[in-house]
Amino acid sequence: MFRKTFTGIEIGESLINVAQIKRERDTWRLLRYNSVPFPENTLKVSYKKENIIDSDKFAETIKTSLESINGRISTVGLSLPNKIAKVSILKFEDLPKDDEDIQRMITWQIQKTLRSPENNEKISYHKLDKDQDDKHRLFVTIGYQDVLKQYELLLRKIKIKAKTIRPAGINQFNFFINGMSHTGAVTYVGIYSNYFFFFVFEDDCLQFCRGVKKGYSDKDFFAEVDRTFQHYLNLNPDKEIEKIYIGSNVASYHELKKNFVDLTGSSVSVLDESQMILTDFDFDIPEERQKLSSFVSAIGAAQSLAQ
Repeated sequence: MFRKTFTGIEIGESLINVAQIKRERDTWRLLRYNSVPFPENTLKVSYKKENIIDSDKFAETIKTSLESINGRISTVGLSLPNKIAKVSILKFEDLPKDDEDIQRMITWQIQKTLRSPENNEKISYHKLDKDQDDKHRLFVTIGYQDVLKQYELLLRKIKIKAKTIRPAGINQFNFFINGMSHTGAVTYVGIYSNYFFFFVFEDDCLQFCRGVKKGYSDKDFFAEVDRTFQHYLNLNPDKEIEKIYIGSNVASYHELKKNFVDLTGSSVSVLDESQMILTDFDFDIPEERQKLSSFVSAIGAAQSLAQ
């Protein structure tokens, strides 16, 4: 019986990761994967400026990364570097029904609260539950149109359509989401070498989010994580964090858990990639789990195509 496959691409600052998956009963199976480094001076990640320096090298690296993937790939889910987007929860007294009006409202709010006077943002949003004051809440992702369009157009030139486009950390979170509790006060920390996401949920409802340009490779990473925790607690003095889940793109799982326990005193779980997807990896070899963790954002991008 034919089963549809889904392909995800993660464009990192120095390499491309590709993953192809399929549904298998009530879970996913990783079929194929590949990782190809960019040649020097191909890409320079920026929030406001176009990222791709050499379009020919970029296109060739994409083509090379897809050579080991089965079949002709025309549609992908795309993970882009975390630094090219901002995430925020915005609140409104009233919310229009029309999408264009909502987009316009978000743009006005962004220009006011984020001090962004330019009208070059590309905005996507997801409706959340109302808050305790009955205000409408939106989870908003913001990127610069010129930056995002450059990626899309260069992919189209090699006949690839990016059906979904998200920051890598959002796709990482979506990969791990089924390993988390959906009740109580829960924090998710998604860690990369140079970035981390910080989400707080109450009974499965997102209450707080922040993306921080510090990662595990930065010497003050844990100090920045602590500042983020304290910022949330200062805004919500009556709240407690009952459980912390860590999704990591880096290794050092035991060290991560120990440091987060020492930092917060909370219950901490480092989410296990091997429990989220079927693979042919031998997880008795520690390096195999580390290898799978490097493909999580590409796998999450592929999964987004099925949502």
